Amino acid sequence: MKPELSFNDEYGVTIMRIPKDTGFSDKIDEKESGEFIVGLLELLDRGEHRYLLCNVSGSANSRSSKEMRRWITKQGERMRLEKTAVVGASSVMRMIAKVMVAAIGQSEKTRFFKTEGEALRWFALSMVETEIRK
Repeated sequence: MKPELSFNDEYGVTIMRIPKDTGFSDKIDEKESGEFIVGLLELLDRGEHRYLLCNVSGSANSRSSKEMRRWITKQGERMRLEKTAVVGASSVMRMIAKVMVAAIGQSEKTRFFKTEGEALRWFALSMVETEIRK
């Protein structure tokens, strides 16, 4: 199954939910992955900020193939994210995610949360802080 993409208009945040049967050890389908990234970039462009909430709580697979890690790193650089929230990551998944976000220079811009509500509040606070600095 492919990750689900949506946009939260209230918070101006792109949301990616990883379905239960999606594995990070899967082979990369070039056509399908290209379509996915185009859709993700379109949603990121909708918001005033490039905020991504990635909910991995449904993903039972905590392993990732080298090919998948390289692909995520390459695509992460294209996204030019301002902030990323990772929701529902197990301790193993959190370690894998930390390595990947470090590889694309996003460590300082990424936080981990238990719920989407906590992540959305962090984004809202970030928006307020940005407005105050203006």
